[in-house]
Amino acid sequence: MPATLEATSEFLAYHGVHAARCVSEFLSYHVLGTVLFDPLHALAHVLPRKALLSRWHNYHHKFQGPSLKVLGQFEAENVKYHLVPEWLTALVPAAAVAAAASPLSRVQLTAIAYLVVRSLIFLVAGLFKKGRDSNHVELQRLQVDKAWLLVGPHYHALHHVFPGQYLASFVKVLDYVLGTAAPPHAGRRFVVTGAGGALGGAFAATLKGAGATMSTLKYGQDYARAGGDLEEFAYLESDAALDKTLGECDVLLLCHGVRSGDMAESVRGNCHSQLALIERYLRCHEAARKPSNVMYPEVHPCPYTAGLLA
Repeated sequence: MPATLEATSEFLAYHGVHAARCVSEFLSYHVLGTVLFDPLHALAHVLPRKALLSRWHNYHHKFQGPSLKVLGQFEAENVKYHLVPEWLTALVPAAAVAAAASPLSRVQLTAIAYLVVRSLIFLVAGLFKKGRDSNHVELQRLQVDKAWLLVGPHYHALHHVFPGQYLASFVKVLDYVLGTAAPPHAGRRFVVTGAGGALGGAFAATLKGAGATMSTLKYGQDYARAGGDLEEFAYLESDAALDKTLGECDVLLLCHGVRSGDMAESVRGNCHSQLALIERYLRCHEAARKPSNVMYPEVHPCPYTAGLLA
């Protein structure tokens, strides 16, 4: 290998390893900043409202409340009591390393410098936008956040709809640990089918004990008739009472099943009626701002509902 080519290879290898170490160091600071911020955020929601941390964070929720409308009159307070403290918290791990390690290595200096510059850019951008970053926009309709680890705008928007839930800021680990990666049951409106059965009854009792509002629907009485196949459930479209019940609920919980020696009747009760209810529920919530929620334990599996809920 020519000397020049060998020197070039060594140069690239050395700086490649150096760059990788810098990126790894930076990511560790960034993740540690998140690990520090998220528990403080959770603490702000459980402390008494008069506590300093809670009062500061409350300005952020006044800035964007459950309606997701951003209120300009709280812009200054949001920047002062939320944006700047969040920025400072992100720098704590790097500051701790700088204070503890003496002297700092080139890798540490590079990573800390990058973190500070990046944080300053985000702070200046936040100040310029008056707190209206990608996580704080007036979304017209919330979508289901399917990412299992990273927090996106729709996931964080759910925190403003359900304060005290969806607490994570970058990765969802804290919400998985605390069980806050879902809306609270208290105050939510559930419609349960099969509430007279063992499974539906257990669900209904548990949800009622958690403070949820319950409505029940009974197969053969509230949403089905004898005979016919899937197409004959289209009458649900003109059932005003059923529309009202489904339209006002937050969650549809399907637990019903028909035990019959007649295979056709079992298919209608265990499959077609569930599919018809799901489709009707989704139509009633087409204009809803929050994601539609259907809970289907699949006590009596139906190939059609599996495709609809995918």
